[in-house]
Amino acid sequence: MAGYRLKKRRLKLEFEGGFYEGVEIGCNLSASAGLVKEVQDAAIGEDIDILYALARDQVILDWNLEDEEGNPIPLNDEGFRQVDHNLVMTIINSWLQNIGKIDHPLESGSRNGHTPGPALAQMDSFSESRPNLSTTDG
Repeated sequence: MAGYRLKKRRLKLEFEGGFYEGVEIGCNLSASAGLVKEVQDAAIGEDIDILYALARDQVILDWNLEDEEGNPIPLNDEGFRQVDHNLVMTIINSWLQNIGKIDHPLESGSRNGHTPGPALAQMDSFSESRPNLSTTDG
């Protein structure tokens, strides 16, 4: 039997309108079930340090964020501390809502992904801007 090579999937968040106009974030859609559970647990348990570390190190692949002087903000611990908390939570919420989605129709009776718990659903209210979403295989 021939092996199947898993394809890397990527979520691109592009913000239009509102405070985050022009923000673009690349996110990992090829995350393991273990990572998804860790992010959900950290969000529900409100463990912000773990949630930020997971987002920085395993969820967010790249971004176009700059400081007030126009210098790129690096995607590392120091850079992450400069980013607006509401933007980070919007990114995490968008990622969680899209990680379980698939690109082809489901059979009758199937449920598309999962529904986040109430704590995660509340994160959606953090941003005036809503990202446009696109996925790619890498």
